[in-house]
Amino acid sequence: GESELLVDLEPGKFLDGVMSSVRKKFRLRVPQEGAVYFSLVLGDRVLLEDYILFPSDSVMMSLDLRTMETVFGGPDRDWMNSQYAVKRGEESDTFYSRRLMEQDRKGFLDRNNNRAEWEKYKQEFGPSLTIVELGRDGADESFARMINPDFGIIPGWKELQRYKADLSEDQYEMLEADLIGNYFGEELRSFLQFQYGVPKMKGQQELLDRMELMIPELSAKLKTAIDSLTPSTFSVGYNFLITLWVKLERMISGDSFEHISSAHFEGEVLDRLLASNLMYRIRFTPEQMDYWEDYAQSIQSPKWKELAEGSLEIYRTGQPVKAVAFQDLDGKEWNLRDFEGTPTLFYFYFSTCSNSERYFKNYLWPLYKETSNKEKYRLVAVSVDDDSTLWKANIPTYSSSELLNLNLPLAENKEWLEHYHIDAYPRAMLMDPEGKLLSFNLLGSDYADYRDRFIQLLDEADKISTP
Repeated sequence: GESELLVDLEPGKFLDGVMSSVRKKFRLRVPQEGAVYFSLVLGDRVLLEDYILFPSDSVMMSLDLRTMETVFGGPDRDWMNSQYAVKRGEESDTFYSRRLMEQDRKGFLDRNNNRAEWEKYKQEFGPSLTIVELGRDGADESFARMINPDFGIIPGWKELQRYKADLSEDQYEMLEADLIGNYFGEELRSFLQFQYGVPKMKGQQELLDRMELMIPELSAKLKTAIDSLTPSTFSVGYNFLITLWVKLERMISGDSFEHISSAHFEGEVLDRLLASNLMYRIRFTPEQMDYWEDYAQSIQSPKWKELAEGSLEIYRTGQPVKAVAFQDLDGKEWNLRDFEGTPTLFYFYFSTCSNSERYFKNYLWPLYKETSNKEKYRLVAVSVDDDSTLWKANIPTYSSSELLNLNLPLAENKEWLEHYHIDAYPRAMLMDPEGKLLSFNLLGSDYADYRDRFIQLLDEADKISTP
């Protein structure tokens, strides 16, 4: 959970050490009982991001926005300076080394003048660009980084060791867990999503066979790194890594997330791992509520069980859809009450989205043509384009003039759209005749399965509206 606080600025006092009239002061007590990650933001500008504070910490900060200078003071200045140094160490790796992942490395370099320019710039001063091929040298490089037992290769590790003597055991272990967890977690995420994921999507079995030989050794090495970490409280980096490691183990064994987690972790570590996985994944599979209800039973800690139950409540169907206002092509406003009395299937898309175009032409439009005369429902196309001209010009591509076409600009309705997990397009949300949610999204293994599931949902809506 996240919370935001607006900091009250007050004029600096000369006798309190504020020598400049343009400087302001503020004092803040973090309203949390446990350790927190805090960021300091001025408008859209991030001044400090994800610094860790323990309940007993007392810190002073001087933030000079003109010179972009940050100085820490107070009893825990060494703790803050260590985090600042580690973050700079992490960022230096990104600055000096950029990786471009290509499906066909040779083909990319042979296009235009890419090879000559790349060779030229490698000799010049500046950050270097490494071009790797997905599933081949890219997989080898990623595997080599993760299998290396020397933590000294991790950006920020040397900076952490310089401050180790100045930190308490809890501070060091927390920062170590975040640093190692984020490093290996990001490498593993990239490996699974790109090095393994893209060849799997393209059916490149030779590459998949090659990487599947790497995975057991990789899993064992990462588990060794995980077992070396002992954060005293919740660490984002540690949780990131163990979540991905469990997914890696699922690829090997085929066992469930909760069974693998329970076999390797315990106590609060296990509970927060299970809860965070539920809170993330339920957004993509809200239709599997029975599964998630059973899954949540394995969470024991009251705090994490409450968070998991809160996520379940958000995604339970049968609740009234929150109010929102649409506009049609003539500028007339529509609200959800205008659709009561008939089940309504809302199709959300944005213009220029090729996935939306394929979804509409291969699933929604055939469904509407086949069922609209036999089933009682209304199909409404909702564009989330902020540019109304773009929306209107592209209706023939992403929708049809035969439908009611509405606009719900993303910039003004982001909170409502995210509440219903409409943050990836296309989406199709079904509302019953009383304005209650029947389905967050329509799914199906093929068109026939898609149609049958939809008709089953309509039958449920018909039962609701029948006295």
